[in-house]
Amino acid sequence: MGSWLAAQGLAGSTAGADFVRGIYWLPNPVSGLPTRASQAEWFASFMAAGTSSRTYWDASGKLRSNLAANQPRFSWESGRRRLVLEDALTNKLECRKHNPVDAGKIAVGAPPAGATYGVADRPDEIAAMGLDPICTNGKVYFADNPSGSGAPFFIYPVGLTGNVNPHTLDLFGWSTGAGTKPTLRLESGGTGAKIIESSPGRVTCPGLTPGSSSDRIVIIVWPGTTVFFILPGLYEQAFAPHAPIPGDALAAVTRPIESFQILPAIVSMLAGGATALVRGKLTTPAPNARVLGGRSSVALISRGPSDANITAYNQVVALRADSDDGGFSSDFGAVFAGSNAPSRKVCLNGSAIAEDANETGVTDGVVYLGRCAALSAPVGSGFYDQTAWFPEIADNARIQSLAVPYAA
Repeated sequence: MGSWLAAQGLAGSTAGADFVRGIYWLPNPVSGLPTRASQAEWFASFMAAGTSSRTYWDASGKLRSNLAANQPRFSWESGRRRLVLEDALTNKLECRKHNPVDAGKIAVGAPPAGATYGVADRPDEIAAMGLDPICTNGKVYFADNPSGSGAPFFIYPVGLTGNVNPHTLDLFGWSTGAGTKPTLRLESGGTGAKIIESSPGRVTCPGLTPGSSSDRIVIIVWPGTTVFFILPGLYEQAFAPHAPIPGDALAAVTRPIESFQILPAIVSMLAGGATALVRGKLTTPAPNARVLGGRSSVALISRGPSDANITAYNQVVALRADSDDGGFSSDFGAVFAGSNAPSRKVCLNGSAIAEDANETGVTDGVVYLGRCAALSAPVGSGFYDQTAWFPEIADNARIQSLAVPYAA
């Protein structure tokens, strides 16, 4: 194990996980040297109650929903296998998101003359979008507005925003016909509308502000156009989920949080001094999103007020450093080093290190990847490639060499 770690630039690490390659290591209980471990050992404290709601993309670009409860979710993104951790999220739409059998819970405005809507067989397009493992009946929703109708046709998948917090609209679809291409937006209007193009694919309107708590999705089908869509979503967050939240019943569907607690035996290194590395990419744009978080709102590694800030917070004093080479929304490498002696250092993407003489805030052995214990700060929803822990406080040159994005 030691020679492999040295080849990866991780010499001296006694515990860690390479989620891309599926390689895990833990300290030998006798020698303390790094020893190959199983995925089950590393994820012993992982919890995720959801099963079919936790969808992922396989290596061939197919959407899957076959995870068991408490099974980690690995998905292919940017050409590699990555661990996905996301906060709880509800698809507020009440129609069948996949495998529709009729137009139940699809409301419409007054249909123009000759307009029709319902479900249609389109297995080829479903397969082309990689959705056939889930959308097994081959059917999608459609709405057709003839060229001579003289008026737009309004389609409303049933489900209200319920508040005026930012929401994201999402679907997979395409359009045909010589008329103006269909539009996806909130009924209240505003900015951020998207066109549903002729090529099948995903259409997302992120971070829209509802005009009222009764706002809803609308698909506007212009004369001379037909729209086809499946897996529609209305999500109360400013960004799209990595993969859609499906459901084949007439009800909203909630995907629970994925909660990954680092093994206490690893976290115990902090008492005498340790260095922790995390490599990944956040999808949430939220300031202060936790990457390594402890009890209450404690953070070892967190996005700061801006994307290129790295912050450690012990519930008394924040320690912050700036990156001059990108932030958490792109592939990142972030390092925390410290102890309860006290001492702290942070570094993002090999940039300047910030350090102070304050304790870590971790006094109970509880540290999570992608969140803090009390969920009192934003969850670090996104992709995680690697974490490595070292039983010492690394010097500044070593910290900067570790704080780089993952390289396959």
